[in-house]
Amino acid sequence: MKSKPITVKKDTGWLKCFYFPSGLSKGEGKVLSYIMQHKRLRGYDNAVINKDGGTATTETILKNMGLSYTATNRRLIQGLKDRGIIAKNKGIIYLNPYIAYKGATVLNTTLELFESYRYGEEEIAGILD
Repeated sequence: MKSKPITVKKDTGWLKCFYFPSGLSKGEGKVLSYIMQHKRLRGYDNAVINKDGGTATTETILKNMGLSYTATNRRLIQGLKDRGIIAKNKGIIYLNPYIAYKGATVLNTTLELFESYRYGEEEIAGILD
């Protein structure tokens, strides 16, 4: 059965969410929920961004969540990477567009980062650039 995406509409954009991964720790779930806010993603490539529009790093994500940059908290980000929920390429963190995306299209280069981690593949077929 094809799932229907959840669309979150805000004055600064919208986000389609196909799937929220199960089996995450409480901390990983909080980090993913933070990243999945519509204002935290850049449309067209699904890069995680800061309030100023610059690309986010592990350190800035934790800082903006009010968490310290400790090994324990960095493992939360690493756990999401290990599961294919986020990826880091050339210093930029991306959210897997097979889970959620912002905008009308997603770049093929972003999709290629998650080639082995496809969630909701049938839902994303209509947004390829």
